[in-house]
Amino acid sequence: MINKQPTLAQREKFIEDLERTFQAALEGGNFPAAVKAKELQAKKLGFFDNEATKKISLKDLNAQDLQSLLTEIESHAFKHVPNLKAIKKEIKDLQKALEERDRLEEIDKSSNQL
Repeated sequence: MINKQPTLAQREKFIEDLERTFQAALEGGNFPAAVKAKELQAKKLGFFDNEATKKISLKDLNAQDLQSLLTEIESHAFKHVPNLKAIKKEIKDLQKALEERDRLEEIDKSSNQL
């Protein structure tokens, strides 16, 4: 069985969905559901374990993860960040570097099989 980890965008959407669930439950007076949604958010954010403190390096990312991050940045209200264009450019540069890394790894695998 393939262990496919969710992308950064999928993780963020999950947290956002839980926040909406929390707000709706709170407004509706369904306090047990509100508490459960907040508990799940806290767990996902690492309040109860070390999951959120794991450092992520470039070797853990792929080009699709960076594209998801870029899409998310563009869809959120990050317009007030003074260096947003520089951040986007940095992400795109990283994405290109990861694509090149993956391409070279494929070439290396192919040459080792010969």
